[in-house]
Amino acid sequence: MGLSIYALKLGDKISREEYDNTGNGWYVYQAHGMEPINHIPTVEEGCYKADVLYSDCDIFYSQYSTFRDIISHVVLKHDVKYVWNNVNNFIGKPFIEFLQTSDCEGAIDYTVAEKILHDFEEYESVIKPELNEYLCRFFDHYVCVLKKTVENKGIVYYS
Repeated sequence: MGLSIYALKLGDKISREEYDNTGNGWYVYQAHGMEPINHIPTVEEGCYKADVLYSDCDIFYSQYSTFRDIISHVVLKHDVKYVWNNVNNFIGKPFIEFLQTSDCEGAIDYTVAEKILHDFEEYESVIKPELNEYLCRFFDHYVCVLKKTVENKGIVYYS
């Protein structure tokens, strides 16, 4: 089992009924439990038609957990579980929007993606040496998702 991450350009909003009956479209929502961060401040929760801008970003769940923990240790000097349990102490710090994101669902809009992209670009030189080859490739693919999202005022979609 793994996580697939997409860069999407949202189109027209569709009804939940149309989404449920056709299977076409994307259900965009704030993942539960990610408070106090709002990952989709510019998007109304609901079902949308969308164009896929980038889809080559998949990772095993276990490796995604490892990836986030490495980033948390290298940049914030704490394991990711400590950050989650003390999230209010990390608001405004690098990567908090990334670390406080569900590992299996939800979305991030382009405004939040831009902040996360900045963090990845700024800390690449200290993070990448800590990653194995698989995680380095994921790092690069995730940055591509973020760039496409920001360039097109889209969303990052976790599935």
